Amino acid sequence: MSNTLNIIFPFFQGLHKLNKKNNLQEIKMNYIELDNITIPIQYDIKSKNFQQSFI
Repeated sequence: MSNTLNIIFPFFQGLHKLNKKNNLQEIKMNYIELDNITIPIQYDIKSKNFQQSFI
């Protein structure tokens, strides 16, 4: 069974240059935990321009 972590837009405001357009809306990471180690198994990236899943 996997867990999900959602990182939404306000988190990214500090990661981009000022006065730069930000199209990123959300990153969803599906992961499993083994022996207290988080292992990502899939990323879903949503922006204003595209939606993509990375496995």
